[in-house]
Formats: sequence, structure tokens, C-alpha cells
Amino acid sequence: MACPQPPQEAFPIDPLALAFNYPGGRVDLMARRLDGAPRDLTPARASLARLLVARRCGCNAAGIKIGHNPDGAPRIVAPARALSLSLAGRDDLVAAAVADGPLGVDIETIGAPVEPAFNVLHPAERAALAAAGAEAHAHFLWLWTLKEAYVKAIETGLSREPAEIEIRRLDNLSPENFSLDAPASFRIFDCDRPVTTALARAGRAIIGGRAAMVACVVLARA
Repeated sequence: MACPQPPQEAFPIDPLALAFNYPGGRVDLMARRLDGAPRDLTPARASLARLLVARRCGCNAAGIKIGHNPDGAPRIVAPARALSLSLAGRDDLVAAAVADGPLGVDIETIGAPVEPAFNVLHPAERAALAAAGAEAHAHFLWLWTLKEAYVKAIETGLSREPAEIEIRRLDNLSPENFSLDAPASFRIFDCDRPVTTALARAGRAIIGGRAAMVACVVLARA
């Protein structure tokens, strides 16, 4: 049974709402800043997921049901659609994405610089980060959001060793100039093997006045 069409005002405009087409599909991504930083972001992530799925499917958000796979990854229970769902949250920000293929999304707030966690980086990434100077913090967040998005897409989460995954940059842009809206110039390697992606984006975004790093990875279907 088709979902009933909601009134237009059921879908308020969010601080960040993007759609990217790729061969064979489309990814829709939304992010929202909350009023405060709750200890548990689960309800906020689920609420945003229902809104996003409703927009994608043309349904009333009240009819959307979100469940979880045995490994804990979110999935769309109703309506029945061949769509992948991924959720993320940090501090007072939540993000959700849906796509036609295996998908991962991640978000990190960009706050005061902290010492990067070099142990989660591939040796080549450590060398690049050591040379990044004052931009090391933004560069690390860019790398980390992409790694998290990728391990969500392959449905392993951080049970995988992050240092085995390399994000290889193909340009010399400053990390401060990485934009989520622009196709990124990088490749993902897993245990030194290139990963075939249908779409991969990562960069800065302003969400409700807060700077964030957002990454989205859709794997190419075998």
C-alpha cells in the first residue's frame, strides 16, 4: 500500500538538506542542530531518520518505522523500500542519510584543536597529518569522518582496525577548504586495496551556526 501524501508543512526546512545523484542511485542527507547536547542522541537520530525517509519516499513521517539489524545498524522497517539508512551524531548535531546502495554517514563538530589520535591512522595519513601544521585538527576530522562512514557502509563499525583504512588525497587543497557540496578528490584503500565507491563526499558544513565535518560514503554494488 502506498504511503499517504503529507501536507507540505509536515516537512520543515532543515539547516542542512542535500541530495547527490550518482550512477544508479541517489543519496539524500540531512543534519540538524539540537537545542542542547543530550546524553542520549538516539531519539533525535531516529526522529531525523523518519523525517528524511518520509521526504525520500513521499510519505507521512508518522508512518515511518526504524529498526536495527542484528549488528545494530539502523534499517527502514516501514515502508518497504530498497533503501539503505545510516545515522550519526556528535554533541548537539545529528545526521541521517538514505541511498540506493550500501551507505555510511558520519558527523563531527569542529571545535578547539586537540591532539589527533595518530593510532587510528594509516602510516601514510600520519605522515600527511604531521606536515599539516595548524590545519592538523581539521585534517584529522576529515579523515576520521570518512573512515567512520566507510566502516558503517561495510557494516563492520569500529570492529575493523581503522589504521588499515587509508584515505588517499589526490590534491593539495587545504582541509579548511574541503566542501561537502563539491566532489572530493580522494580514494579509499582498505588493506592497501582500492575501494570502489558509487559516491564519496566529505567536508565542512555549517549546521545551525555550528561548524561540522560531515562524510558520506556509498559503496558500488558488486
